Amino acid sequence: MNAATLKRVNWRAALVVDGQAPILAKVQQANAMQFVLLCQQELRIADQFTIFVDVLDAARKNHDYITAKVKVSGSVLVGGMFRCIVKVSQIEANQLSQLNRLLELVH
Repeated sequence: MNAATLKRVNWRAALVVDGQAPILAKVQQANAMQFVLLCQQELRIADQFTIFVDVLDAARKNHDYITAKVKVSGSVLVGGMFRCIVKVSQIEANQLSQLNRLLELVH
């Protein structure tokens, strides 16, 4: 499977900028390079955030978090929520490895 293919997921996330309240979001699609989110607050194109994605571990028993720096590349209002695309700009190797393992489990 192509690494650029988005997989459908159902993960919770928080977007954080220092000194501001977190923006809560739902991750609908993901791959190693980007996330597609639904959130109540508009994200401006080119804004940068730290994202914390709440995922179940490979055994699907414990919650774990994937952390990365992301940059907003698109945002559109859909049915009262904002559908936003954020591109990963920085992620540690162990976090990327964990994300790839989790994405492999998604059908």
